[in-house]
Amino acid sequence: MIWKLTMVPRTVTVKIREIGSLESIEWPLVNMYSPTPVPTALQVCRESRMEAIHTYQLCFGTVMISRKEKDDYFSFIRSPQTYFSYEMD
Repeated sequence: MIWKLTMVPRTVTVKIREIGSLESIEWPLVNMYSPTPVPTALQVCRESRMEAIHTYQLCFGTVMISRKEKDDYFSFIRSPQTYFSYEMD
């Protein structure tokens, strides 16, 4: 219960960086990431993490699907890596 006091609003910066490209698609492969530190309560101990996981969720993944020809698709998926609270951040 005391761990909720460590969960304070943050300004979360989300950046996009190019991580590569392929000749077969017209857009570069990109990744969304944040230099904002992970909330403290997610890192301290199991009890704090269990409390914080109800407030924060992983967000800002990347999904890109490109159609090259009639039935030929290319997909690129990057899992979300930034903890974010829509209620607080």
